[in-house]
Amino acid sequence: MWEYKDITTMHVELSSLCNAACGSCKRFVSHGSRQIVPELKQTYISFDSFKQFFPEEFCKNIKTWIFCGSYGDPITNPDLLEILEYIISNNDTAGIRLNTNAGIRDTNFWNSLGTLFSQQLNRAVIFSVDGLEDTNHLYRRNVKWKNVMNAMETYCSTGATSEWDFLVFKHNEHQLDEVKELAEQLGITRLHFKTPMGFSMRQPMRMLDKNGNVEYLIRQSDEYKFNAH
Repeated sequence: MWEYKDITTMHVELSSLCNAACGSCKRFVSHGSRQIVPELKQTYISFDSFKQFFPEEFCKNIKTWIFCGSYGDPITNPDLLEILEYIISNNDTAGIRLNTNAGIRDTNFWNSLGTLFSQQLNRAVIFSVDGLEDTNHLYRRNVKWKNVMNAMETYCSTGATSEWDFLVFKHNEHQLDEVKELAEQLGITRLHFKTPMGFSMRQPMRMLDKNGNVEYLIRQSDEYKFNAH
């Protein structure tokens, strides 16, 4: 029989909203589709709801919080900063890991998030960015490069811990050296090249338009194999 005092790590889906339309996302009825699963309720956990779900005494016991959405991006939650501040106010040494495509929110938000996370090395934003200006949008559809760069530059300028998760495809495998250079320029703490999942029998992933027609194909990298993701 478990007890609350035995729980030290929490993984929370803060939002089912997302600005992107990634190729293998569970939000959509099939890989590469733009049709959102009909049963998916698009919403987010409000600050008040979060406090009800996780009262102060519970938060004091949690050593690590993970916010990596399966159906949405945590950055889309309008109450995110309040939720993070609440967590830290109840445990100022708590670790936090937050994954995002970095495609939305303004400079003030990213500066505030970076300032908040810079207080502890065990708090990090993991940027899921799979290319440069000419390639990132091929898999991370709808994500605008200027927003990504603003997010990464602003957040990293605060000195907060950062990670860059880069999925290697056929269309971006030639950019790895450039990505390493950019990561160094930005001050990214750790850069991870990963082999994407979602491919069947090494067949290309079909990227579809809103009518279900094939827009283009995404292929696996033949040369690079990294940790699956």
